[in-house]
Amino acid sequence: MPILYSGLDVSLELTIICVITAEGSSILKEAKVASDPEAISSMLLELDGSYERIGLEARPLSQWLFFGLRDAGLPVCCIETRHSKAVIAATSLNKTDRNDARSMARLVRSGWFKTVHVKSVESQELRRAVRGRPTGSLSRCW
Repeated sequence: MPILYSGLDVSLELTIICVITAEGSSILKEAKVASDPEAISSMLLELDGSYERIGLEARPLSQWLFFGLRDAGLPVCCIETRHSKAVIAATSLNKTDRNDARSMARLVRSGWFKTVHVKSVESQELRRAVRGRPTGSLSRCW
């Protein structure tokens, strides 16, 4: 069973997926799917092999996709955008979604990136509740 690495270039409607082998010499599959955890995981799981890492950039949809792919049993990691931007700029001649996904797959394979901690849904809901309380009520008491 081959070891696989994958890079995801996520936009609001579509996600471009690039899957490469551990040797890095060949692209196993490239695909466009809806930006939905079920669609992405079903495309990734149809390939024969075991995934070492699947990388995506830290963006607004990252939390939802991260937890959806992790719940599907995939080893997903969220990569800091400045690291991925530098690699993509250095490795791609033309900035296209397809080239960005290829560069992400190569970056994930190399391991030369910084991961970003993805906060749980409960943590974000608690933060939203704490931030939403009124602040002016204490100043009236003084």
